[in-house]
Amino acid sequence: HTHTHTHTHTHTLNADAVNRSPDGRRLVEIYVAIRRRMVTMSTSEETLNLVHYFWLAFILASGLGQINVPFLSKFVRDTAKRGKTRGNKDFDDEKSTRKRMASAFLNVPHAWFTHFYIVGTIWNAHIMLKYIHSKGNIIDINTFAKAALEGKDPELLARVLFQFHVTRRLMESVFIKVNRTKSEMHAIGYVLGLLYYVCASLSLNSNSRNGKETEERKAEFLVASLLFFYANWKQYECHALLRNARLRTDRKDQYAQIDSGLFSLVACPHYFFECVLYFSLCIIQRCSLSSVLMFVAVVGNLSLEAKNHLMWYRRKMKGFPRHRKAMVPYLY
Repeated sequence: HTHTHTHTHTHTLNADAVNRSPDGRRLVEIYVAIRRRMVTMSTSEETLNLVHYFWLAFILASGLGQINVPFLSKFVRDTAKRGKTRGNKDFDDEKSTRKRMASAFLNVPHAWFTHFYIVGTIWNAHIMLKYIHSKGNIIDINTFAKAALEGKDPELLARVLFQFHVTRRLMESVFIKVNRTKSEMHAIGYVLGLLYYVCASLSLNSNSRNGKETEERKAEFLVASLLFFYANWKQYECHALLRNARLRTDRKDQYAQIDSGLFSLVACPHYFFECVLYFSLCIIQRCSLSSVLMFVAVVGNLSLEAKNHLMWYRRKMKGFPRHRKAMVPYLY
């Protein structure tokens, strides 16, 4: 018993001695810092893995929507429909009460699409500012200018560009878009849309942490940034044309055919430019796994929605050109 007590007492004295010495305190601080870093990295990696699974599920669902698998394909296509492609369901008679209740439960107003950009704007700004703080940088215009011009931080540049995009889309949703009366979207699609913008911001990580490596990519960053802003501008033009076409009709539930710009070749050029701007983010991120999965998920989802639009145009608009593709000129 005496031997055990003495052994414990010795360990206590050694620990006190380590804590009292400058070198000992420094070792303890380093150990604590490493432990914290390991916990942070573990949490970050687990979160990123969940994001990857989300994109993979998104890609799988889009693939199912393009083929014919009993029940699943129809369910995916129905979930992806929104706005005019979802249509209004007018139920009458007591016989259709259950259908009316089911429709009310499964659908939400299409105007709620704006919520996606509210979440995207706030969430990405939060992560971007947190990232800037972690680098010890001051949050001002110089920090953003350096990200765009110096080419030293692909992650910050991608976040700044994405912030511009989601903020622009939020402004368009509020001031440009004209929502059709009683226009709806699937409730599951709404939830997935919210998760989409959370995962999109989390996917803008960079695998490159080497200053020399990023210095050599200034030309890449410049080209990718110019491509990004070009795609944003062209997408805005498409949305302005859609708004003007809607306003040319007497009612909000009517549509006018657009024959100008890229609309002369595809039904949904705004989706095409959305894919282009996500491709530019892939270039900036040097095709990291997260950015590639996000890009493929975006292409898969928008190609399915573009197909729904093309079928609707051909069915509802007389004289709609048969040569027009859904999203990619001459190809799809």
